[in-house]
Formats: sequence, C-alpha cells, structure tokens
Amino acid sequence: MKEGHPPLERHGDNTYATETPVTDGKHIWAYFGMIGLYCCDMDGKLVWSKDLGNFPMKAGWGTSSSPVLYDDKLIVQVDNEAQSFVVALDKDSGNEIWRMNRSEPSEYSSPIIWRNSVRDELILGGEYCRSYDPLTGKLLWEINMHKGRSCASPVTDGDTLYVGNELRNRGGDDDGGGIMYAIKAGGTGDITPENSNTTSEFVKWSCNKSGIEMSSPVICDGMIYLLGRRGGIVHAIDQKTGEMVYEKRIPGAKAFWASPWVSKDKIFCPDDTGTTHVLKSGPEFEVVATNSLPGQFWASNAVSNGRLYLRSTEMIYCIAD
Repeated sequence: MKEGHPPLERHGDNTYATETPVTDGKHIWAYFGMIGLYCCDMDGKLVWSKDLGNFPMKAGWGTSSSPVLYDDKLIVQVDNEAQSFVVALDKDSGNEIWRMNRSEPSEYSSPIIWRNSVRDELILGGEYCRSYDPLTGKLLWEINMHKGRSCASPVTDGDTLYVGNELRNRGGDDDGGGIMYAIKAGGTGDITPENSNTTSEFVKWSCNKSGIEMSSPVICDGMIYLLGRRGGIVHAIDQKTGEMVYEKRIPGAKAFWASPWVSKDKIFCPDDTGTTHVLKSGPEFEVVATNSLPGQFWASNAVSNGRLYLRSTEMIYCIAD
C-alpha cells in the first residue's frame, strides 16, 4: 500500500476516502482519487494498484467520483482542472483498455451503467451529461446541463434515464444548472432541446430548478424524490410529467449529503447528523417516522442480504431483523 502525504488539498467537508469501493464478491476495488486505485482480494491482500495521475481540483475541494464495474472492466471518471478523462481498466490486471478525454472541469458525481432495451450505456454527469459505449468508450449522445455542478448520480427506470445537476448562482463561471431531464433510450448526437423547448426527440421532459444537489434521486410509486443539501428540503417530482408536486422542509432535518433509499412505499432520508427521516410515498407530504444514530453521516448506505449498512465518519453500523 501507499504511505506519504496526500498529494492534493481537500475541503473540510470532504475526506481522502470519499469514493465508494466496488466489489464482484471475489475482489474489491478502492479508488482514493489522486492518491491511487487499489485492487485487493477478499482477505485484503493487494492484487494490483495504479496511479491515474495527480491533477488539481477546483478550489482544492478534492475528489469524490466512485468507480463502476462493467463485465471485465473497471471504469473511473477523473474530472479535474487540467485534463479530464474517463478510463476503463481490466479489472483483473489494471491494464488500460480504453480512455476518452473529456471537456469538463472538476465534477464529483459517479458514473452509472444504464441497461436499457436498446443497449448498455455508460452515463457520466457534468456540464454536459454524456453517454458512452462501455465496451469502447465511443460517445453515443450528450445533453447540455447549462453549467451548474454535478454531484448526484443519475437514476434509471427501464428505458428512461433521469439526470440532473445542482443549481449554482454564486457569481462563478459555473453559474447555472439545476435542471433535471427525463431521457429516452436510443439517443444519438446532441439531444439537447433547442431554444426554449423542454423536450426533444430523446427528451421526455425538463424540470428547471429541480432541487437536486449532493444526494442522488430515488424513484417510488411514480414520484422522483430529491433532497437538498441545506435546510432539510425534499422535492417530489411527477415521474411521467416532470411537474413539481411538492417542495417541503422536513421538520428538524439538517443537511442532506447521503442519498435516500426506498423500501416498499417509504422513502428513507438520512441527514448528516445521523437522523433518518421516513416519508410516505405519494403526492401528499407525510413524515411517518424518524430514527437516529450517533455520528456525522456523509456516505450513502449499502444493502446486502437483508442487512442495511450505514457509515458515519467514525463508525459503520449494520442494521438487520
């Protein structure tokens, strides 16, 4: 493993282990941004490591984009202030399979694989959300997000992709964004709606000032739920139309960094103080329960074999029947 001083700065609300590891049950891959990428077996023995370079990040905020697995490939999004790129590595050896340069500044969202009825797509957020062929890295389509900041990952429901980015209005060169798009499968080229239109051939609807920020959205019973980083705000959007159904402040809720999760007709919203606020799905805003754990929570949860795993800055909690 690597020892030494971190090669870049980080924001006080960030860490040097923000990225989420990924596993296939035989190996685990952990990316620590500019510190390096590591593959270990399930006993913790190092199999291989790779340095993807040290690049400056905006305002010294650090990194947060997690890797994603696709068949035999480990794919990493490395957006920064010098030369952004996305790279696919052989998961067993770390050898590079393909690499595509990107015209993006520092971005923080994690890539996802969208398996739809047309094809498999690699989706990356940014000032332009882009789709790539995960086998070759070929660009399939792109859509203009009108600047803003990309922290949340997209969510999919069959042949529809829902992608948005954070509204920025602080007088910087990234001012803009805040849009959410519902995108149809099979797009090609630039699919951005023209002029003041809210739809295009491959865009079902657009929602300005959607409320998306750090947390990734979730879908439950025909509604898309978005959590605001400040003020404990939840936004509920109609999945079919893109209309804002409600925008409410959850009583007592603090900042939302981690993403919510869904179980049956309930939406679980963990704030950064360790309190999970449970909402009932539907067009009416209703908080049905709150549950608290000690600690500060920035990381999203994981679920495996009927167990829920929550990570604070100090502890990991496992919750099960």
